[in-house]
Parts: sequence; structure tokens; C-alpha cells
Amino acid sequence: MLLYLSMIDSESDQTEFERIYRKYEEPIFRKILYILHNQQDTEDVMQEVWIKVAKNISVFRDMNDTVIFSYIMKIANNQTMSFFRKQNQNEVSMTDEEVDEIVCDDALFTACERVEIEEITACFAELPAIYRDVLSLYFFHGNTTSQIARLLGMKDSTVSSRLNRGRKLLIRLLERRGIHE
Repeated sequence: MLLYLSMIDSESDQTEFERIYRKYEEPIFRKILYILHNQQDTEDVMQEVWIKVAKNISVFRDMNDTVIFSYIMKIANNQTMSFFRKQNQNEVSMTDEEVDEIVCDDALFTACERVEIEEITACFAELPAIYRDVLSLYFFHGNTTSQIARLLGMKDSTVSSRLNRGRKLLIRLLERRGIHE
């Protein structure tokens, strides 16, 4: 915490940061860990979140605790999504026409039930970020298409299209690994 406090000039702002940090550090950490499933990555993202909060502590002066928590959660979500994008080194490159040609069927979920989570995670990590983000928000976090559109600043139709194409790409990746036929 000393790192963050050293970034803040005003003693009153330091006190407010310390209060906010102590109150929200644990729930924010749990949320990010739930998404990333990796302690080290979670700690990296957490550091970025708290640096942003420390740099902008003056914004929190007149906010109530509910708004503060929501604001920090939004920062945490944005940092987590940025982390996912940075990790995307192995994007699958296909044209939109190739993606549209893939047959998408309900057997995908049946196939996934018989496969180790590491295999599914590896396939998921190979998806381009534009598909991985919406799929993650939809399948893992239970957001609706409208909620995802609001979170990512997109139209509902764009989210629906990316969900459909992302699912098709995931099937293609599973087929390449011999998991889905």
C-alpha cells in the first residue's frame, strides 16, 4: 500500500485511499480471481486497478460508498479485459466468410462436458479478443446481450454477431484438437 500512498500528495486523500483500499481490496481481488483463475495474473491486474484509483483519488471525494465500489469495479473490469487482450498472442486468423461457413450445433456443449477444462481454456485463449470478450461475458459471467453491449459500448446486433461467430470459431478450434466432430 505504501507504493499507492506515495503517489498521493494530500494527507486527507491518503487517508481516504487507505479507507477505500481496506474496504474494497478483498471483494475486488475475489472478482478478478474469479475471472482470471490465476493468482499471479490477478495480483498484476489488482496493482493496475489500485494505481488508477490512487492517481484519481480526488474523484472519490464526494462519492458515497456504493458509487465508489461501482466505480472501482468498473476499473477492475476494464483492467481485466485489457489483460485478456494483451494475453492474446495466438489469434486465429480467418476471414468472416470462413467463420460463417462453420456449422454451429448443440453438440458443442455435449463435447465440452467430456473434455478437461484445460483443453477448453486453451481453445478459448486462441480466440481473437473481439470474440473471446463477448463469449466470456456471456457464458462465464451470465450477462445478457444487452448488458454486454452496454459494458463494451457496442450495439446489441454487434454483440449477437460476435457471439455467433465466436461460438463457431470455438467449435473449429475444438475440431482441430479432435474434441468436437
